[in-house]
Amino acid sequence: MLEGVIISLGVPKNKGLKTIMPTRIDKEEAFADLVRDYEDQWVAVIEDDGVQFVVGNGPTAVEAAKQATKRGHSQARLFKVPSFSVRLVY
Repeated sequence: MLEGVIISLGVPKNKGLKTIMPTRIDKEEAFADLVRDYEDQWVAVIEDDGVQFVVGNGPTAVEAAKQATKRGHSQARLFKVPSFSVRLVY
């Protein structure tokens, strides 16, 4: 079930406040947390002001894209979240 999942991957727009850009590892960990509930599913993801949102999911890319389009995000990026029991080697 999709419930307004939000992970901030950007730098907040703070005027006069010191900010630190997250490292690549921080971004990767945040993204992993974002898709953790979608194991072995396709997800549709958008980014708005440095914040990533899952706007659709399903067993197929077509289903994830349909959900995203219904929510007004026809240009969402689609990808398959792998099974967590499988180890990927780069």
